Amino acid sequence: MRPRMKSLFLLTATALTLLTSATQAAERPNILFIFTDDHAFQSISAYGSKINETPNIDRLAREGMIFHRCYVPNSICGPVRAVIQTGKYSHQNGFLVNGNKFNGKQQTFPKLLQQAGYQTAVVGKWHLGDQPEFLPTRHGFDYYFGIPFSNDMGRTSRVKNRYPPLPLLRMDKVIEEEPDQRLLTQRYTAEAVRFIEQNKAKPFFLYLPHTMPHWPQFSSERFAGKSANGKWGDTVEEIDWSTGEILKALKQNGIDKKTLVVFMSDNGG
Repeated sequence: MRPRMKSLFLLTATALTLLTSATQAAERPNILFIFTDDHAFQSISAYGSKINETPNIDRLAREGMIFHRCYVPNSICGPVRAVIQTGKYSHQNGFLVNGNKFNGKQQTFPKLLQQAGYQTAVVGKWHLGDQPEFLPTRHGFDYYFGIPFSNDMGRTSRVKNRYPPLPLLRMDKVIEEEPDQRLLTQRYTAEAVRFIEQNKAKPFFLYLPHTMPHWPQFSSERFAGKSANGKWGDTVEEIDWSTGEILKALKQNGIDKKTLVVFMSDNGG
């Protein structure tokens, strides 16, 4: 999705601004940051797609702000995520390519939000390191559920490369190896909704970096084969469903009016 750079720095700037009212909890909005993987902006109907149906994402564009001239600072997964965490370009934060080690001594906006009294969580793909010292719970997040790197870096996808099993983690513990990727979007959604319900009485930051539609694409039985755009479209429309479920959870818990929602992708696909 090409138009994204302003959203990225808007998010970091927002985190810094929120610190100025750290003692006024009622005025601190929740932040929901939905982040998709390799998601081309042309596959969202709000950007003109004629073959993908994305009514919930379109609603965000219709009721909020849509960007047409904004760009990501890098073309690959890990470096973009490092930029998001630090608010600094890749050459400044030191994470230039996938496989680099994230410098956790840097200031990150989740750490700032924690200091401001926010409950913070990551649900989804991390991709800033899979060893304990690089996991989200060491870098400003109170809770983590997801996979530590891309979904093609496991035995299911790359048998010939002899990758170890793709791990699914809760906090810093592996709870499954080679989880059924068809269910990842559903499981992320359930975790996100649960986090919202459990933390509705306090300000929170929920970072939801989806695994899809990064190759290889997987979708649940409900969405598989249902779109007009093959496996890609199936995953996009399931992410749109997920977005709708989470927006519904915000409304049902009475916090939709005090939650800032940002939707963007790491780079086009």
